[in-house]
Amino acid sequence: MFHLISKVFLFIIFFQRISADGIFEISLTLSNVIEKDAEGNCCDNKPSLSPLLSSLTSSPSSSSPSSSPLSSIPSSSVSPSPLTSTFTSMYNNNNNIQINNNNQTRGIRPTPKCRVKCNTSFKICLRHYERTVAYNGDCSYGEVIVAPNEYSKIHQIKFNFTWMRDFSLILEAFHTSGSGRYATKKRLLLHSFQEAIEVSPDWKEETIRTNQTTITAKIRVLCDRYYYGKDCSQKCSPRNDRYGHYECDEKGKKCLSGWKGDYCDIPICAEGCRNGTCKTPGKCDCSEGYEGALCDKCRVYPGCQHGSCKKPWECNCEDGWGGSFCDKDLNYCTRHRPCVNGLCFNTGQGSYTCECVLGFTGVNCDIPVSDCSTAPCRNGGTCSQSPPGSNYTCDCPLGFTGLNCEKPISASCNLKPCENGGTCSNGPSGYLCICPPGYSGVNCENRLNHCDQSPCLNGATCQPSRFSSSSYICNCRAGFNGTHCENNIDDCVSDSLCFNGGTCIDGDNSYTCLCNAGFTGPNCQSVIRSSDYCSSNPCSNGGQCTDLDNGFYCKCLPGYAGTDCSIRIREISEKFLEEDGPDPSFGNYLSKSQTAMISVILCIIPFVLLYILSLRRIRAQERQRYENEEAIRQNVENSAKKCLQNNVFTRS
Repeated sequence: MFHLISKVFLFIIFFQRISADGIFEISLTLSNVIEKDAEGNCCDNKPSLSPLLSSLTSSPSSSSPSSSPLSSIPSSSVSPSPLTSTFTSMYNNNNNIQINNNNQTRGIRPTPKCRVKCNTSFKICLRHYERTVAYNGDCSYGEVIVAPNEYSKIHQIKFNFTWMRDFSLILEAFHTSGSGRYATKKRLLLHSFQEAIEVSPDWKEETIRTNQTTITAKIRVLCDRYYYGKDCSQKCSPRNDRYGHYECDEKGKKCLSGWKGDYCDIPICAEGCRNGTCKTPGKCDCSEGYEGALCDKCRVYPGCQHGSCKKPWECNCEDGWGGSFCDKDLNYCTRHRPCVNGLCFNTGQGSYTCECVLGFTGVNCDIPVSDCSTAPCRNGGTCSQSPPGSNYTCDCPLGFTGLNCEKPISASCNLKPCENGGTCSNGPSGYLCICPPGYSGVNCENRLNHCDQSPCLNGATCQPSRFSSSSYICNCRAGFNGTHCENNIDDCVSDSLCFNGGTCIDGDNSYTCLCNAGFTGPNCQSVIRSSDYCSSNPCSNGGQCTDLDNGFYCKCLPGYAGTDCSIRIREISEKFLEEDGPDPSFGNYLSKSQTAMISVILCIIPFVLLYILSLRRIRAQERQRYENEEAIRQNVENSAKKCLQNNVFTRS
């Protein structure tokens, strides 16, 4: 029964070895060196007599020195004497028998001292727990040999099974003499004990006392590398790769900084990362629709100009803005102040209107009113504009004044408001000053200067008249005349300006002659010789010029075209695409290589067409053949069915 239980226990241990790994450690300390074996014999069977003889010769046994039979033995004659042999024989038997010596000496029990110390080695055998230790069994957990003088070192027994806490330990000491094949072992002691210890770095002491020495054994159990837990059953191999990022401690896996998860393969993103993920610790890769260092800002809809969002792709307009993209200024007047001389009114969606003050017009009230077409005069004022092109003036009725007769006059002529000889006239709503020529204003306080209105045109200068304050003179530039220098003098009046059929074109105080082919000069007076056309280098961009009878010919470099090689080929292609069709002269711009390439392509096209037609013909023939074969197969099947039916009817 006991052997059966042991086998079952060992079977369990065998299967537990797969999942754990640990180390049993032991260290020994001896109070004194062992001299004798388990039976009390000296390890080398050779006791030392000198201590014994010394005690016999130097210690009196009674009142008289002659009372001891050894008292007269000189120390120098101890070794060869028969008595020495008797003592040697007595010591060697290691039984402390009384020295007989013909019954002349009795009651002496010397304690001999061994001559040498034992060459003590230990065998430590670690076994599974047994209530009664079987000394002849195997070391099921492992064993280790402790050599002499290595007791205090830490000796290890490694095991690869789940530590079960309870165990049996057999400690055997033996003396080794000789060497090689002549070596012999003599057991000095054999001791065992049962114990239960947990996996811990702390040492536990066990004391073994014998009649020769006291042995202190310090023991502990540790998990081997990569194994943890109370029974060393948790395996953990530190790693730092794509399959995990962790180190190991007594609790098992411990994720490295920046990693989490059962396998420490999930990176910890930057603190505060709200709408993002990361592939490496401390990062924050934003999800679609979010941005910012911590992905805490949503992205507005593309094109949103003055808006924000609470969720991705929104466009919530700020105050004063509207529209799908928040691009319509609802408070355009305040932000842009478009009305230069007037009041601005917002009309929504980025629109506005301006109400102009008197004397200005236009969308933004930035155009001064200079004529009577807009009826600028108020309160019944009469608008006049003289000369044409000059600014208008308003003749205000009695009681009103101002540029547009917009100001009522509340005073009267009693105060004599009119200046510079102006005549005052009372009206229903005030007075009116009728100013003499050359003065203006509510009270005729302004001396008129007609040149301030820039009446002179085409760069002419205005000069006030010395004879009248209400008139002026325009000093015209050469080539112009009229009161306001508005007329351009035709310089081509004479037909004899351009020779040889040239056409005269009028300019500002000048003319230009457009010469016919073969003539040149300011007045087309010179005949161009056939050999002189290329003298002016008319060909651009490196073109080569050739004189012709009535002109020249430019041979252009690749990439250029035109009569004078001034047009790049790219410009031609763009022009060709913009127009409805190619330029008739486009063929002149093709180089020889381009022309050759077009010719080759035109030659290949018929062959390609023939090949396509032949393929279509072959496919049609194959289709017809397939249809014929299918019809034949169908006829055969029909015939076979009819034959089968006829046979059936015949049999029946």
